[in-house]
Amino acid sequence: MMERRSDLMRCDIKENDEAFVLEIDLPGCAKDKIKAYVEKEYLTVEADFRREETMKVTRRERYAGQCERRFYVGDVKTEDLKAAYRDGVLVLTIPKKAYEKAAEERRIAID
Repeated sequence: MMERRSDLMRCDIKENDEAFVLEIDLPGCAKDKIKAYVEKEYLTVEADFRREETMKVTRRERYAGQCERRFYVGDVKTEDLKAAYRDGVLVLTIPKKAYEKAAEERRIAID
C-alpha cells in the first residue's frame, strides 16, 4: 500500500459571514491529479505528486507520491461547495447556509 501523507498540505482556514474558505498549498501538482469530495460529514482532499522520470534521480528533495487531508464539515450540501486551483493553491469555499446530510461520496468539480 502506498503511503499517504497529510503533512504536505499546508492549509489556512478563513471565515466571513457567508462561508468558510480553505486555502490549501499544492505546489507543482497538476489540477487533474487533485480530487476533492465529501463523504460522511468529512471533506477529503487527495493529491498525486507522482511524476514520470526520464533520468536517474541522484537526489530527491521534493516529495513524489500521494497525500491526503480530511476536514470535518458536518452535514453540508455538496452542490454549494466551490473549488478553484490557481498558482499551486486549491481554494475551497464552504457556505454557512442550510446544511443537508451527505449520504454518499460526491466529487467536487475544480475550476
